[in-house]
Amino acid sequence: MKNNNTEKYNSQEEKERKEKEERKERIKKIGIEKSQDYLRVANRWYKRCISPEGENVLERVTVESLVQDFGKEVAGIITSTSPKYINEVTIPEHLNYSEDIETPSGDHYYNSYRPLAFHPQEGGDFPHIRRLISHIFGSQEELGYDYVTLLYKKPMQKLPVILLVSSENATGKSTFCNFLSMVFGDNAVEMTPDTIRSKFAAPWLNKLLVTCEETVLDKREDYEKIKNLVTALRTPSESKGKDWISKRVFVKFVFCSNNETNPVLIDKNDTRYWVIKVPKLTDRNPDEDFLEECKKEIPFFLSFLTHREISTNGTDRLWFSPEETRTPAWDKIVAGNTPPLDKEIAMVLLDIVQAKHLDKVCFDAKMLYKLVEDLEIPKSLRVSCSRAVIMEILKKWGLQARKITGRYPYYIIDQNGNVTLVDKQRPGKYYTIPRSLLEEIVM
Repeated sequence: MKNNNTEKYNSQEEKERKEKEERKERIKKIGIEKSQDYLRVANRWYKRCISPEGENVLERVTVESLVQDFGKEVAGIITSTSPKYINEVTIPEHLNYSEDIETPSGDHYYNSYRPLAFHPQEGGDFPHIRRLISHIFGSQEELGYDYVTLLYKKPMQKLPVILLVSSENATGKSTFCNFLSMVFGDNAVEMTPDTIRSKFAAPWLNKLLVTCEETVLDKREDYEKIKNLVTALRTPSESKGKDWISKRVFVKFVFCSNNETNPVLIDKNDTRYWVIKVPKLTDRNPDEDFLEECKKEIPFFLSFLTHREISTNGTDRLWFSPEETRTPAWDKIVAGNTPPLDKEIAMVLLDIVQAKHLDKVCFDAKMLYKLVEDLEIPKSLRVSCSRAVIMEILKKWGLQARKITGRYPYYIIDQNGNVTLVDKQRPGKYYTIPRSLLEEIVM
């Protein structure tokens, strides 16, 4: 009887031990499976989720919520086996993307740049995408392919702002922006001019691409902000309620506008804009969802980009040289941005050099102001003019006065428009103004 009881006791003990081991294995298995959905960045825990819009997002969670959801034992396995990162960093990469960035010191950083939803696929064509790029870039089609190739293969490379303009509707400008947003997914964002102007730029400074419809950025502060973001390696980044930090910048801009004259502020020395006038679509099929067809072709297009050699040399800081991207549409905006007083002064001086067949003309600020004051330029402009304003305009034109007094030939224009030389040796700290500069301003 005693042996039977001992055997029964041992059997029960073995059974309980096995059940305990099995339960432990089940908990471990559940914990390890669930740990794939969670990660820790610094002291913040996140869960990988798919939003109602279908986007991959990280949602903040707490260890307490994990205990409540899964129990203490499973939560312990989740927190002990989930990936852990010192902090986050944004490293744009498409060909060899990694979420885990390991430093030489052995620390691991979470890469907040998102992997693309599409992967290169061999053996297919992309006629709709080809048609779109050909339509947008026209005679600069090969440069257009270079631009998209650089976005994909060299995402850290600085690139010019693409500005698509047309006073007509149904040109495909928005379609091109939407296409790029599909390709680069969470790394692209559509914004408004007001959002770009906001000082709280942190939510979009880590994006690869910013697109903006109906762009109107014609203020000097807009100009300075875009200029800095296009060329700077780092820039201050500020979030609401937080101190600003210095952030590396690799964002590119694609702007669209129906205004062909002055949607943005561009001066004649600005090489940051690639302005393209987009023609109206003439072969549009109303029964076809063009963008959806482009979406189907993206894997084949990425395969093409992967193997494609870039045709340009990349000698400029924005890769493309100013000569490669300068267009008549760019010239039109520069002319539209020339202040009226600048243009009026340039026209007066151009009348002199043309009448006397000169390649340059000399004036000091005092006599140039007197010349403008004596002529019948619009009253509103004369009111805003002064010697200080004249000097500021000449400085803006890139000119400097002689440091010491010199002598120069001085001309006047009478009320009949006749140009007369009145003093061959007038003394003054004068400016030398080339004819070519005046023609460029007046164009």
